[in-house]
Amino acid sequence: MQVRQQRFGRCRSGLDPAEVDGYLRRIADELAALHAELARTREENARIKGALRDWQSRFGPRVVRG
Repeated sequence: MQVRQQRFGRCRSGLDPAEVDGYLRRIADELAALHAELARTREENARIKGALRDWQSRFGPRVVRG
């Protein structure tokens, strides 16, 4: 929402380049942090799923096929 509502000041030739560059750097940093957090979350999810599969194979109910 903040990205969509961002407005930049104008200078003689259009938007203020320093203001736009600063904004883009801030957004790029925030996106990089979010991507890193997402990667950590995916790794943790995979680790937990693996641990659950291991636990289920050791302690889960045994299926007897007849």
